[in-house]
Amino acid sequence: MVKKMLALMTAICLSFGAVVQTYAKSYSIAYLKIKNVTYTGSAIRNMPKVYNEKGKRVPSRYFSVIYDGDTTNAGVVEVSVHGTGKYDGYATGSYVIRKRSIKQCKVRGLKSYDANQGFANQDLAITYRGQDVSYRLYYDYSAKPGTHTLKIKGLGNFTGTLIKKYRIYATD
Repeated sequence: MVKKMLALMTAICLSFGAVVQTYAKSYSIAYLKIKNVTYTGSAIRNMPKVYNEKGKRVPSRYFSVIYDGDTTNAGVVEVSVHGTGKYDGYATGSYVIRKRSIKQCKVRGLKSYDANQGFANQDLAITYRGQDVSYRLYYDYSAKPGTHTLKIKGLGNFTGTLIKKYRIYATD
């Protein structure tokens, strides 16, 4: 009776063209590796390299990735991977979006001026890939004629200090 039922079920499946594939989960996600990156101004969803318990790479079709945290701005992003298909288990890790050097930014609007104007603040436009950059200016606050130094310190997603020179011209 059981053999007849099995034969009938097989015939029904074949007549509909259905192929059912089942397999036991035989592998486990063991750990992941993920590289740190530098701020770009866009979301960075850094894909981890995932390994099984034998230390072999797991193809990306056998796991899903969840990112927890801000994937655009400088900071830490937590990552977890969960096995799918013939893989089970999960692994967690994190990567850092590092601040970018302000030296890689474009500076526009730096001007020299006449000493008769007295001290004048610079009206700068500092951008990275077309996006405005957060910064703080440090002047030597002198209105004397000569070459002066302007320090531009990166804030937020930017780090470091950029030095620019400007002139104050003597008037006759």
